Amino acid sequence: MKNENKNEILLETIKKLEIELEQKNILINKLTIKNNQSSTDALKSLNDLILINKIISHDLANPISIIQMCAEFISEQDIDEQTKSMIQRIERSATAMSNILKQSREIQAIFSGKKNLQLKAISFKDIINEIKFYFQAKLSEKNIQLVIDSEVDLDTTIETDKEILIQNILNRIIDNSIKYSHQNSSIFLKIKSDSNKYIFSICDQGIGMSNDAVENLFSLDKKYSRQGTKGENGYFLSMPIISQSIKLLNLESNVSSYSEEVDQINHGTIFNLKFSKAA
Repeated sequence: MKNENKNEILLETIKKLEIELEQKNILINKLTIKNNQSSTDALKSLNDLILINKIISHDLANPISIIQMCAEFISEQDIDEQTKSMIQRIERSATAMSNILKQSREIQAIFSGKKNLQLKAISFKDIINEIKFYFQAKLSEKNIQLVIDSEVDLDTTIETDKEILIQNILNRIIDNSIKYSHQNSSIFLKIKSDSNKYIFSICDQGIGMSNDAVENLFSLDKKYSRQGTKGENGYFLSMPIISQSIKLLNLESNVSSYSEEVDQINHGTIFNLKFSKAA
């Protein structure tokens, strides 16, 4: 009985900490939304966002550590299998959040020139597995299927900085794909090959964007916001970060989108990334 009471208290603590994390995320959005910025003001705003990110990352480190410790303690108690499975998921997610904070600091160091890119071979299979794990819960919430369609052997590797590619580019693109996709739809990860490039495409069946939104997607002095299909906040704040990360990794990219308002059957967004093949 005592263990049950402890478990309930610890679970309640974890819930409170999760609410605190969400409040921090809302704070970031409120602090970074500005109307009618000039290019100079927009660049200053991006630098402010980086500074805010550093502060928030520091503030989140302690709550995440507490979640990890609480989850570890509960997992060692005499609990049923369903609770144990839930706690294991909390542990994995807390570890993932901790890793993201660490990676965020490293990426900031690269952007500031304090650290060099860590170019290593990574397979398409490993990239896809990282994406599947990271978005398992979000995909499940909307019952969205992640469909892999590859003409390339998934064991094929590319030379890149794994953290920047996955955390700064792919995860941010796919997060938007989920946000603007309908319930019970699909997101396709397609991999093709031409003479000297691998083309990695993220294709969704979401609400799409207008031509103007696509043209100004990476612009610092244009503001574009739209709610997700379940009312999620959508400020496209990550797009300049995606753009700078693509340049940093020397990738080619292009985006096409078909708005649901224009075509109610064929709509969605396609984001293509092109990787050079090893010499």
